Amino acid sequence: MDNWITEAIVRRYDNLAADSERWKPLGAGKTGTEELAALLAEEELRLYREWLAMQGEQEDRQNQWFYYKGVQDGMRLLRYLQANR
Repeated sequence: MDNWITEAIVRRYDNLAADSERWKPLGAGKTGTEELAALLAEEELRLYREWLAMQGEQEDRQNQWFYYKGVQDGMRLLRYLQANR
C-alpha cells in the first residue's frame, strides 16, 4: 500500500478518535443513578428516567455514526484499490 494511503487512513482514524473522545461525556450521567433515584419524587423520577432513555438513544446514534463512517471509509478504500490495480 502506498505511503500516502497509510497516512490518510491513520489521519482519518485519529480524527474519528478525537471525535469519540469529545463525545464521550454522554455516558457520565449514568453514575450514581440508584442514589439519585432514591432521592427524587415520583414525577421527578419519571422525568429523570426519560432523560436517561434519551441519553442512551443519543449514545446509540453516536455509535451508529462511527460504524457508518468506518463502512464508508472502507468502501472508499476498496474503490480506490480496485481502480489502481
